[in-house]
Amino acid sequence: MTKATNIIDIQELFQDLQISQNLAEELLALLTEENAALQKMEIRSLTRTTKQKETLLVKIHYLDNRIATTVQQHVPDKKGKKLADLMSSLPQDQATVLLQYNKNLTKLRTDIQTKNLINKNFTSDTMHFINDAIAVITVQPKKNQLYGNKGMAQYSNKTPSMISREV
Repeated sequence: MTKATNIIDIQELFQDLQISQNLAEELLALLTEENAALQKMEIRSLTRTTKQKETLLVKIHYLDNRIATTVQQHVPDKKGKKLADLMSSLPQDQATVLLQYNKNLTKLRTDIQTKNLINKNFTSDTMHFINDAIAVITVQPKKNQLYGNKGMAQYSNKTPSMISREV
């Protein structure tokens, strides 16, 4: 690979990293919007944010593959080639830029995972509470066990219920 090709590939890599960083920032903002929609239980907003998330994730995945391919082409034979492995083969100024992108993307990805986990847990907890409420409302009440005068167990049919059984 020639030096001119190497410079072009590195410039393309920097462009891909910048786009990836912008998409990650956009996804982070979208996750914040999704959390607000979850708290307000706005179904339309959740549907819209889900579609936008899907689109962003496809773009991010595509860029990640492009970046990985570029790194594999420029890093000497080594297992588990990472973006940080490319720094040693670059001039100092490019290595500094690459390091900054690496730090930014790592922080953004961690923030995305955290927000996504918060949204997932919020959804899971909400579903649990809804299912509990439905169970309380719809489950047939058990007969209350009472003890009669002779100490024998007897049951009372007069139990309160959240659902009216009158027709």
